[in-house]
Amino acid sequence: MKTTVIGAYPKVGDDAAAQELRRALHRHDRGEIADGDLDAAYDATTRAAIKEIEDAGVDVTNDGQIRWDDPLAPFARAWGGVSRGPLERFYDNNTYFRQPVIKGPIRADGLTLVKDFAFARAAVTRAELKGAVCGPLTFATLAEDRHFPSLEKRVLAVADAVAAEIRGLKDAGATLVDVEDPALVALPAHIELAREAYGRIAGAGVAICLVTYFFPPDRILESLHQPGAPTPFRLATQTPDGQPTAAHVTVRVLGRAAEHEVEHELLHEEYDSSGDLRFLLPATLAVQPGQSPRLIVEAKSGTAKEVVEHEFVVEEPTYLTHVALNKLTYGIGEVVFFRTVTLDRFALAPIRQPLDLTYSLCQVVDGKLVSRKQLHGTTEQGGIGGGELALTD
Repeated sequence: MKTTVIGAYPKVGDDAAAQELRRALHRHDRGEIADGDLDAAYDATTRAAIKEIEDAGVDVTNDGQIRWDDPLAPFARAWGGVSRGPLERFYDNNTYFRQPVIKGPIRADGLTLVKDFAFARAAVTRAELKGAVCGPLTFATLAEDRHFPSLEKRVLAVADAVAAEIRGLKDAGATLVDVEDPALVALPAHIELAREAYGRIAGAGVAICLVTYFFPPDRILESLHQPGAPTPFRLATQTPDGQPTAAHVTVRVLGRAAEHEVEHELLHEEYDSSGDLRFLLPATLAVQPGQSPRLIVEAKSGTAKEVVEHEFVVEEPTYLTHVALNKLTYGIGEVVFFRTVTLDRFALAPIRQPLDLTYSLCQVVDGKLVSRKQLHGTTEQGGIGGGELALTD
């Protein structure tokens, strides 16, 4: 397990030395120091932040986002077609941001964060350095839009700009980039639009970590839990310089039971990709506990060929049993009548095969749960079970 940090590190500390950046900003505002002097203060504060994070034993760090006025500022300042507007409260918290104003097509050269990342890369001594970008849904929903005709077009345009920034970070050496997108949990109704946006970002070809905060993720997690549904995959076929290219794609799933050495093919599908391909693995794929199925994706374009392989772990099934009693309170000498239904824990659907159950009547003795009586039974159709246990001294 690795530890990491997310978001901005405090720029101002308690002692006088830790407040140098604040003093430099004030002096710069009054015209008392040049831009180069302010940059030197930013550099010193960034080095100090990274050192504190590394000294704490954190495995993966960002650059502390010391130069970020707010989560949207670096991009609103750098992107074409966008300017910075008035101060607004950031999701009803005690922090503020300058609202981006979108006035035309969004243009990003992918260099917004490269210089800062290169500086931080030279400053880290032990930790792995990751990048960070603002999430497309957050930027698009907090911005004032004077150009795009719909939220969808705005979000996807921002996603393309964010993807350009991630490609720039990748070229600068980043292997992981945080996508900070609290709007995903603030506005869960837009989950499908967010999926499309993240697909475009994933096409940048570097690992991304979705970061949300401020709001509970319950509705998003519920939308991800679709028992019995096929598993979607998205594949980008690109040239070495990152441009989409046509390719013939073969998708196979190979399975092997634990006691057998020979694999057999569970799935074989072929597709023609124009650069962006989506495919599904069916929920009915014949895999069993003890197997180690492999997903093998092969893409061919002319004489070029690339193979991607991933091994799955098939877990043993787990179950959830709900118990219903005939009443809430009992006295000694009465009989407890109960019914149960046992469900597949993942699908939350009744089990299809009979399952042996043990019902225990327990008592707390000296702080420990002690079994007094047991009843063994087997579930019937629909996972239904039940029985009775008498309460005796």
